[in-house]
Amino acid sequence: MIVLHDLLLIKPTEDKKSVLVLPDNSKEIPQEGTVISQGPDVPENMKGKLVIFRKWLGDIVKYEEKEYIVIKYEDIIGVIDGK
Repeated sequence: MIVLHDLLLIKPTEDKKSVLVLPDNSKEIPQEGTVISQGPDVPENMKGKLVIFRKWLGDIVKYEEKEYIVIKYEDIIGVIDGK
């Protein structure tokens, strides 16, 4: 899968501790996940990093039976250090 420009493809974390609820359809979307792919305009290597991103942003895409979130690089709040 290819992501263009300053976008990141995020695999949502399965942990239900950090979620947001969309009022339109009441679907929960995690606010953290692992970067699977990134566009060429992202200024640093984010692939494989666990990130937290802003609420109410991103688009859900389905690819090969799995759901991913596409967000802009600027909407990353922080990177979670696994150490």
